[in-house]
Amino acid sequence: GSDSGNRLAYFDAARTGAEAGAGAGAGVFGELAAVIRSARRGLLVVAGGGDASDALAAAEIARLLGWAVAADAASGLRVKGAGAVSDDAGLNLEWSAATGECPNIVGCLDLMLVSDEVAAYARPDVIVQINTRLTSKRVQTLLEAAALEGGAAWAAVVPQDRRADPGHCVSLHVASDAPTAAAALTSILGGSGGGGG
Repeated sequence: GSDSGNRLAYFDAARTGAEAGAGAGAGVFGELAAVIRSARRGLLVVAGGGDASDALAAAEIARLLGWAVAADAASGLRVKGAGAVSDDAGLNLEWSAATGECPNIVGCLDLMLVSDEVAAYARPDVIVQINTRLTSKRVQTLLEAAALEGGAAWAAVVPQDRRADPGHCVSLHVASDAPTAAAALTSILGGSGGGGG
């Protein structure tokens, strides 16, 4: 239906990013910004293993990049937060942490990936993963296929002591918490955001 068409639209390359220049930023965050700027079809993956500050930072990164967001069930982004719009029964209807919403969440990506056609359509050329634990085997398989078969760049932003790469596919490991990464990317990328989304 049109609802699934809208969700798939997030995967369309809607805009092109600026070329990554030498002045993109120092160190690993400069490398991350260059990877982001190279994207034609980027996917932000927010895995579990973080806390509320990580969820807020991931939402900030999502707004900056404008990419589709695969929010894992354990990410904290799919939880109905305080301050969200409520229905008559008092149930929260949208994610909110301090009324901040995360844009472009493809909420049922795991289910959509049952279709081989959708999986092929959704395959990104750049993956930025926040946090360590992905609970969806289908999403993990999509990411690994994109990296191994499609040559996608895969950057993982995770605390230094945690491993986020069971398939050994990550091409850039950024040892950082999500709030620090969000601040660095905002500083480096500013309003230019990422590449395609």
